[in-house]
Amino acid sequence: MLVGTLASAIAKTQPVESAAQMLVAGLTFQGLGMMLAIMMYGIYFGRLLTSGLPADASRPAMFIAVGPPSFTALALIGMAQDATTTKVFTEYYNLPGITNPAAIPDMLQLGALLSAIFLWALAFWFFAIATFAAIEAFSRNDFHLNWYAYVFPNVGFTIATIKIGERLNSPPILGVGTAMGIVLFLLWMLIVFAHIKAFSKKMIMWPGKDEDAH
Repeated sequence: MLVGTLASAIAKTQPVESAAQMLVAGLTFQGLGMMLAIMMYGIYFGRLLTSGLPADASRPAMFIAVGPPSFTALALIGMAQDATTTKVFTEYYNLPGITNPAAIPDMLQLGALLSAIFLWALAFWFFAIATFAAIEAFSRNDFHLNWYAYVFPNVGFTIATIKIGERLNSPPILGVGTAMGIVLFLLWMLIVFAHIKAFSKKMIMWPGKDEDAH
């Protein structure tokens, strides 16, 4: 799921030949990861419908579902921008039937933005479900290592929000993205503190207190 994101971060620094290969590989494997995630979502929702919400200790892991559409949205925007920066469609690729290659980068950026908004809405839906489930069980839930799932999948969601705000030139969306980033940072610090506290009280990472023993 991170190949496209890595490609979008690195390709713009490479010569056009290398950038073209990175972007093709990034798009290929990002698409594969997203398709696999969609197949897993079927199993995920099947279990939610038949068995209800997961056990209290497992609910933080529900945020993992936020990651695939978020990082895919981020990767699409980034790779479209890199295709423009590196000029892969005007100086490297010569696509048959395309009479105006100079228009391809603009079309790619528009398509990437529209696709990113589409995927962002899906990520937000997963985020809302996971947030409701986590809040409902929070008072009954001791610290587990899967609490880090509160943060890391939502990093992609936050950055995707900021990138969409940049492409739409929307200060309100950028403000929301900034607020999300601040909340994530504070939440991460709180989780690290809870991790240290749980370890010091021998609640985790101790004989008989491994994650599979809870």
